[in-house]
Amino acid sequence: CHQRDGLGGSEAKAPAITWEALSAPTAARPAYDAEAFRAALSEGVRAGGGSLNTAMPRYSLSDAMVTSLIAYLNELPSIQKRGIEARSVTFGVAVP
Repeated sequence: CHQRDGLGGSEAKAPAITWEALSAPTAARPAYDAEAFRAALSEGVRAGGGSLNTAMPRYSLSDAMVTSLIAYLNELPSIQKRGIEARSVTFGVAVP
């Protein structure tokens, strides 16, 4: 739904889920922190209140899992980087 690069997609209007995007406030919600992120994933409650789309699954995560997921979302843009740069052209990303 959020696409491999985490930048969002058309399915259920999934927003970007990079930590940079989630931790920045928008007109629709305040910034996510770790506790608000946990509530979104486990209860479907967006930062600042209100419900996430019902297409979003709910998960039960430990503090360590939330911390690890945030770390991954911080790295996601560089992991899934595609495009043309001065010394390389990346068409896709290999998945182990």
